[in-house]
Amino acid sequence: MVSDTFPGNPLEVGTNISLVLECESESEIQHLYETLRENGTTLMELQDTFWGARFAKVKDCFGVHWDLNYTK
Repeated sequence: MVSDTFPGNPLEVGTNISLVLECESESEIQHLYETLRENGTTLMELQDTFWGARFAKVKDCFGVHWDLNYTK
């Protein structure tokens, strides 16, 4: 799955695609979140969402945007 930008955010060429990882456990999403943000930037903190999942958005050290999702 890919996604473009959050509503209201400006489009930046080169960062207008997010890769999505569907996780299989809370421990997996926590590990990926910590690893990807280590030398990157947190765009949305790991949190519970209204759609019944834990979700985070991170830009890694290479500038790649990742959407992490774990459906409970």
